[in-house]
Amino acid sequence: MIHLKNTVGKLFIDEILCDYEIGDFSNKSFVLTLGDEVKFLPCLYLDFYETTSKNPIPLSHIISNIYEFIFKPVKRFKNEQHEDCYHYLVEIEKDFTVFHFNWLNKYEEYLQLGQLYKGYGMLRCSAGDPSSENTSIDPLAIEPITKKTVLNKIIVEYNDRWGEIESPFSKLGYPADFKQFKSSCSNYQPVRTLLSTKDKDESDVIIFEVGCIDNSNSHTDIKHDSYS
Repeated sequence: MIHLKNTVGKLFIDEILCDYEIGDFSNKSFVLTLGDEVKFLPCLYLDFYETTSKNPIPLSHIISNIYEFIFKPVKRFKNEQHEDCYHYLVEIEKDFTVFHFNWLNKYEEYLQLGQLYKGYGMLRCSAGDPSSENTSIDPLAIEPITKKTVLNKIIVEYNDRWGEIESPFSKLGYPADFKQFKSSCSNYQPVRTLLSTKDKDESDVIIFEVGCIDNSNSHTDIKHDSYS
């Protein structure tokens, strides 16, 4: 279990695909090496959720960038592509708030502000600042939750040439049977670690282990929307 109280600890996130500062996907020379400082916006991708009345618990790391958590939506931003659809700021712990992209779900059928939920899913990183693409997203809300961290590990999880499944975790039951998955993944080992992303094969699927080193902005109070 990874307890991120005061945003101290480590995170496992999916691949950082571009230079956050410039959002340049085409820059093939963009390389990350162990020890580099990286800047990213943590995002929560939900594979399952349901309402709960339990108090928030520490973010629980299962394997790879898959986590179990209790969370609360605290702010919403209009999705400019779909009516009555919103992106969210989601509070997992007092000092750990992440972004959640929602592209299709109508608000009345999806996450409600102020409601506690429990669930599981993946921590990923946004490729750049979403407020630069959506004028309804307040950049002043994005800045406090953006992380500046040091890259500890580059982990090759699997190679997508191995088969037609999305990932080896589906064979272990994820996400359909989470109980089975948790009991089956204890012996799972990643393929290898890398010193630099330049050593990555084209078909390698990698994640990053990062350690928080500069989260002074993360303690900035976020003005929550009304829970009505």
